[in-house]
Amino acid sequence: MYLVAWPDLDGWADVTDLRWSTLAALDRQAIEAELAAQVSALAQAGTHVRVVHLGIDFPPTGLRRGRGP
Repeated sequence: MYLVAWPDLDGWADVTDLRWSTLAALDRQAIEAELAAQVSALAQAGTHVRVVHLGIDFPPTGLRRGRGP
């Protein structure tokens, strides 16, 4: 099983966090294309592969970490 997580960059509260800038610099579409190529190669090799996209909605930034409206 492969699990690839992509964070909600717009909702990330601390944009000064170096992890945010690292992830923001990545090309999500390029990563998705590379993963699709890997899936195709595994399928051609006879491996059963099923891709499932999961969406996780987060509350608005103001509601995180105990900050209410």
